[in-house]
Amino acid sequence: MQADERTWIELLVKDLDPDAVVKDVDEEGYERDATIGIRLAQAIHHGTDHRSQICTAFTSLGVEPPLIDVWAFGLQTGRVVEVPATPSPR
Repeated sequence: MQADERTWIELLVKDLDPDAVVKDVDEEGYERDATIGIRLAQAIHHGTDHRSQICTAFTSLGVEPPLIDVWAFGLQTGRVVEVPATPSPR
């Protein structure tokens, strides 16, 4: 992430048009043209993939993995508030 910090900062300060194409060239000369929408989706997917791998490692060690989904994080940090539905009177 540190290697891509400047690229992400430059990307996120602009209008996030999901169809805008961004050209990326890495330090070895590899080039990739991809839309902002695809780049953001890949960043989210990449994190999800690593969290899944960690949960698999915990499970294989016999340890119940913690809740790591975004909703659980939001609830734990007060960024999500859930209000249960009130039953309708009959």
